[in-house]
Order: sequence, then C-alpha cells, then structure tokens
Amino acid sequence: MELKSNLIGTARSGVVVCTARPAHKGRTTQVWDAEVRREEDNAVIALFRNTQMILWPK
Repeated sequence: MELKSNLIGTARSGVVVCTARPAHKGRTTQVWDAEVRREEDNAVIALFRNTQMILWPK
C-alpha cells in the first residue's frame, strides 16, 4: 500500500545488513520498519517503512 524510504548514507564496498521489525501485524494490514546499516562501522544508511495489505484466499 505504501513504502517510505529515507536514504541517508552510502556503502561503496563491504557488507550491508538489513533488519526488519513489525510495527503492526493485523489481520488485513501489516506495517514493517527496516533499517540498513554498514557492517564495518554500524552506521545507518537507509530507513524504510512499508505498509502491506494482506489478501486472503477466498
């Protein structure tokens, strides 16, 4: 339904790590927050919030 992205840093080499956590887990909608960090110095380089609609089979 919606994706908000904040790109606040860069990683030109090395490893990036993304951690996602649910902010809301309902029956018909879910909201997830994700954080992307550079592994070498643990700096946050991106933040995301994703709202999803759950479509159940009929």
